[in-house]
Amino acid sequence: MMRMTNSDDLIRALRGLDQDVRTRVALDAMRAAAVPVVEEARSRAPRRSGKGAAAIGAGVRQSDELKVQISVGPSADTTTASRREGFYLHFIEVGTVERVTRPRPPREAMPRGSVTRSPFLRPALDARAGDVKRIVSQHIRRALDQAGR
Repeated sequence: MMRMTNSDDLIRALRGLDQDVRTRVALDAMRAAAVPVVEEARSRAPRRSGKGAAAIGAGVRQSDELKVQISVGPSADTTTASRREGFYLHFIEVGTVERVTRPRPPREAMPRGSVTRSPFLRPALDARAGDVKRIVSQHIRRALDQAGR
């Protein structure tokens, strides 16, 4: 989780706005800040058909009036097709271990392979963290300027 530092003044000024405006500003700022992270994640995603990379999106959720959570990944987009196309990207990001399935007569136990960890989502966030902070600050400042604060 990335926390915005040195933004106490912005948060205090934002708290002075009407609750509906605060909510809209926070959600809009995080949606805009997600764009460069999604683009970076798509460029770093492993490709065979390209459908997995295309399925990467962003979902924004508000937990309270000034706390907004953003999720970037294949399941972040709410469309069913996107989730189906990129479901396997989680396995590539975190890796898997080899396992053996239970034997079913008349077959023997089947070893199943492992997937080596190859992160691309976290490095995308790390690469664009400065852009995220800049975009969020710009959106909040612009909203405060429009509100005359």
